[in-house]
Amino acid sequence: MQDLEKNLDEIIQSGVLIPSQKDVIAYLEKYPELTPIAVRACKGVKEHFCGENSQVNLLVYQDPEIIDDKYLFINVRVSDYSRPEFIYNLDELRERFLKELSPDSDGLMMISTDFGIISKEND
Repeated sequence: MQDLEKNLDEIIQSGVLIPSQKDVIAYLEKYPELTPIAVRACKGVKEHFCGENSQVNLLVYQDPEIIDDKYLFINVRVSDYSRPEFIYNLDELRERFLKELSPDSDGLMMISTDFGIISKEND
């Protein structure tokens, strides 16, 4: 647990928001093999978008229609979604980091956007 908290602190120090640390901790405790990938991915995504007006959140997404459908979600929000390179950059980051996931892992992770507005709070 202490190592996991240290890893989450590292993610937060990189500027990534974790709205519900409790959910993220529970998911990473269940799928600990995702922790190092999540740390690298969060830091890499935040670094990639650091020059823009952006927000990166790490959360656990749960499909409202499927109870057992949960995954770690790195959500990227930017101030201008109309730029074509935004989606290209997300695709590139997904390919770069998600290829590290083991096919044997039951844990899942996604890097994407909800096309939301950048918030001032940790939501």
